[in-house]
Amino acid sequence: MRFKSMIVFAALCLIVPNAFAKGPCDLLTPSEASAILGAATKPGTPRGTVACIFSVTSNEDMSVVVLDGLGDQTASSFELTLNTKTATRTPISGLGEKAYYEVTDGNHGMLRILTTKAIVMLEARGGRKEGLQDALVNAAKKVISRM
Repeated sequence: MRFKSMIVFAALCLIVPNAFAKGPCDLLTPSEASAILGAATKPGTPRGTVACIFSVTSNEDMSVVVLDGLGDQTASSFELTLNTKTATRTPISGLGEKAYYEVTDGNHGMLRILTTKAIVMLEARGGRKEGLQDALVNAAKKVISRM
């Protein structure tokens, strides 16, 4: 599943310029990322202009991805990012136009959000299991408010 998501992500990165003044590593602090994973993270490492990875170990990390500049293709591109059949998907209200939390196992969750301006994705892999959905939702609110 992570491989398919990364392929879609990589394809979108090639066509999506980042129109926000801040980079993705400016949208979440290392301490906020640490709170999500339940362990201290290293400072965020940019991945191009659309993503930032906060790592604890090679098996524990979280990412923030902001895909903007899609114009009227934003909604259809959002639907492409949801093309995962192995995940359990839960709709989340109060975040953007649409938001879904997906979990593939107890401690690998992803929150995908469609806003009027962008697609925002927060993914946590490894780390804590309890409260992961709530932690990602709270972090997403911060990210969206900082965009």
